[in-house]
Amino acid sequence: MAFIRYLGACLVLAGAGVPYARAYAATQAEPAEQRMITRNVPPRPVPPLATAQVQGEDQHAKARPVTLSAQGLQADVKVADNQPCPANSLLLGKDENPTPGQTCRVATLEVTAPEHPAFIQTIGSLMAEDSGGLMDLHLSLYQLAPDAQKTILPQVVVSGYTGGAHCCQAAAIIEAAPQGQWRVVPLPAQNGGGEPIVQDVARDGTRQLIYTDERFDYAFASHAGSAMPVVLYQYQDGQLQNVTAQPRFAAYLRNQLAQDSAQWRKAGVTEVNGYLAAYVATSANIGELNAGWRYMMARYDNHSGFAETWCALDKSAWPQSKDGTSCPKQFVKIVPFPQSLAQSLVQWGYITSQQSAALGYDVEKIKQNQQQVISSTTKAWRTAH
Repeated sequence: MAFIRYLGACLVLAGAGVPYARAYAATQAEPAEQRMITRNVPPRPVPPLATAQVQGEDQHAKARPVTLSAQGLQADVKVADNQPCPANSLLLGKDENPTPGQTCRVATLEVTAPEHPAFIQTIGSLMAEDSGGLMDLHLSLYQLAPDAQKTILPQVVVSGYTGGAHCCQAAAIIEAAPQGQWRVVPLPAQNGGGEPIVQDVARDGTRQLIYTDERFDYAFASHAGSAMPVVLYQYQDGQLQNVTAQPRFAAYLRNQLAQDSAQWRKAGVTEVNGYLAAYVATSANIGELNAGWRYMMARYDNHSGFAETWCALDKSAWPQSKDGTSCPKQFVKIVPFPQSLAQSLVQWGYITSQQSAALGYDVEKIKQNQQQVISSTTKAWRTAH
């Protein structure tokens, strides 16, 4: 499993930043890619208890109903042609612009478990010869709880590929909760198809869902030039917990980072900022923020076409043109890549505001200074116009 997905790879992150003391302690450390790899124990695959394909990529083939069962839980997917297209469904969400009278091939999930009413919900429409929808659909049963909790009923994981440019694996977990309730937990959308990846990364009996942080896509480089760091989620009691920065995963992340960095150097990175952004984010997750930051500072491109900008003139004062309003060119300010990266890492939870300030980018002061510039510039603009 590659640590950084790149070149059209495909997640949502809400993890906590690494404590600053840990990051500071790594100040003298060499970047992970420059160190000898001393431990490289691969993750242990976690196979599903049962799995089946409802529809594959061949839309001319007939979708088939499936039934899976394990440890007292049973999941059925039923398929019906020429049905009213669903206005709202488990994987495709709400249809904002339904076509009146259109019919679809519709997949419906039914799950039964002891002491629970049947769970019945439309999964979505399936792509057929004359209609859109999910290009493929998979159903699996997993035991996502740790080894010590295997008395818990399995979870149902349903996933499908929505198609489209750079998009999208849609997936959800359905679980029989206490007191006869059901939990439905959407999983992060991912570029590309395939089923969610479940592994025991630390080989300690736990299960992690392996994702990538989609917010890095197009943030600092083109789609092809964007590298996206891996995010490790753990599922328990209806919650997805971001566990990427936990120390037990540091060896895995460090080794993957070293291997992938060597691969990207060999291949040649044409949009270096996309690669470096993911490198620093990963360094933060393994407690080596300062080392990763120094690595980035020595290599970044401050003339990238994907540089972030801000306008020194308040939007209310932007002049009107035939194409609408836009910031006058003389007021467009380019944000240096390190500042843009630091602000994004704070916003996305990789580092704290204190860590960012220690790197030279006090996020709150930057915002205050920008507002002061906007205020004074706008006042002068209104006086002159």
